[in-house]
Amino acid sequence: MGTLKGKAILITGASRGIGLAIARALDSEGAKLILVGRNRGPLARAAAQVPGTVMSMPVDVTMLGDGKRLIAAVQKQIHRLDVLINNAAVSLNLTPPFGDFSLPKRRVHANLLVYIKR
Repeated sequence: MGTLKGKAILITGASRGIGLAIARALDSEGAKLILVGRNRGPLARAAAQVPGTVMSMPVDVTMLGDGKRLIAAVQKQIHRLDVLINNAAVSLNLTPPFGDFSLPKRRVHANLLVYIKR
């Protein structure tokens, strides 16, 4: 086991891609993982692939109520959080070189301003 053994680590955007790769890497280090993603199905499949998952929860980090619900669940079930990896993002779907650069509020919040406020 690695140096992260027993550390409670929450990863947003953990259903696929970089988030899932991070979860797999941290699992190999012995971390206790809390996986978060917007869609229940892909999140459940990701959690099944990562043995160190101690909790997974569908959450939309752009919604403050979801963030509060997540923190309450982590406090109740895990009792602590050692590391937060904010990997969640929303695709901009821009077509280079002249994409539409007017960013909807939700995308800006998810990609730049996201925070979990208690």
